[in-house]
Amino acid sequence: MIAFKLLLAAAAAPAVYVCNGEPWAVFEANGVLQIGSTEAQSAHLHLSCQVGRGPSSIELKLPPSESFDYENFLGPDAPADWLALSDISWTSNSLRISLTSPATGFLAADSSFVLSTSHASSDLGDLLAAVGAEAGRLVWTQRSYADLNRRFVATFELDANAAASLRSTFEQCALQPVWLPPL
Repeated sequence: MIAFKLLLAAAAAPAVYVCNGEPWAVFEANGVLQIGSTEAQSAHLHLSCQVGRGPSSIELKLPPSESFDYENFLGPDAPADWLALSDISWTSNSLRISLTSPATGFLAADSSFVLSTSHASSDLGDLLAAVGAEAGRLVWTQRSYADLNRRFVATFELDANAAASLRSTFEQCALQPVWLPPL
């Protein structure tokens, strides 16, 4: 256990928190949400995980809206559950990588809607592993369940420091715990 704590202290993660005795890595970014021709709104990207357990999901926090069918993504039994209607891409000067994934959501206490790619962990890991320390754009395009031609786009412009922070958070998530045999 001491070796694991020393390993965490040596890694320069931008945000590592302890919750119930377990370390958590967290990355957050603010971006812009566009739903059709409506006025642009704010969006919030959130990645968190228990250190060493891999990223299980990435979340998108959205303002309340009547312009998109959030209810079709609500809960584990949502009509859109398991349908790959989310496209997430990372684009920098040297790379473009994307994934298509199902997403589900829930209503947050502040009436915002949180959409999560909880079924995409391996593809999500590939995308996050490709993020380097150069500026880029993470774009989440969500197609509607009710009308596949309807969509929203959330865009997050990350400078080199923010991209490095996203990558560092992912590396903390993917970190393999160090186990030393008893002496």
